[in-house]
Amino acid sequence: MPRIRAAGVEEHHETVWADLAEAMCRLPLERDYDSINTGRIAARSGYRLGPATA
Repeated sequence: MPRIRAAGVEEHHETVWADLAEAMCRLPLERDYDSINTGRIAARSGYRLGPATA
């Protein structure tokens, strides 16, 4: 279960999306477009991807 980094779920979702959007804007300035993937976006925004669950 992911940890909520805000006072509530809605605020957490807004924070996560804002962090991801910022990462997606900044990564093309730092890296080659073809090297950007979801793992790099997550890492740049301070999150990590866990293993897929069935």
